[in-house]
Amino acid sequence: MTGSSTRWVRLDLPGRDVASVRQVEHGYELRGRAESSGDGGPYGLDYVVTTTGKWETTRALVRGRAGGESVSIDIARQPDATWYQAGAAIPEVTGCIDVDLGFTPVTNLLPIRRLELAIGQRANVRSAWLATPGDRLRPLEQVYRRISAFQYEYQSRDPDFAAVLTVSADGFVTDYPGLWVAEIANS
Repeated sequence: MTGSSTRWVRLDLPGRDVASVRQVEHGYELRGRAESSGDGGPYGLDYVVTTTGKWETTRALVRGRAGGESVSIDIARQPDATWYQAGAAIPEVTGCIDVDLGFTPVTNLLPIRRLELAIGQRANVRSAWLATPGDRLRPLEQVYRRISAFQYEYQSRDPDFAAVLTVSADGFVTDYPGLWVAEIANS
């Protein structure tokens, strides 16, 4: 993968997101902008997620505005899977490999690419979840089961959610039922 991008339209609220992924020297970089009216007011957030060559999150930066407030979030994952948010250790998410930014569908790409599940295989994933920009990271238990070349059964606990995600050949979610749908997908 050298580079690809996708744009989404949010379905549950007015909103959109555009993201790209590209290979960088030591791994991959996901970069995008999410905008929506949001549950806590309007937001416009720029984000960058960096990973190792094995799609393991190393850092996530989020900048912008949410609910009328300035947002500046710096999340880092150390090689021993210790996570830091704003420089403070977050022990609840120690051991997590993926970051999950709750305001964008792009971070589903991380476990999909990292796991490389064969059709019929499933995997339990424990992600470091940032539900909204004002939150602290917390663990999110997830299950991915690949049911076809371009579909995964997805479940999360707390919040309890289940859906069949449709993805592109690059692993971008193209249909996240009730939440996001890809507007344009290209390589």
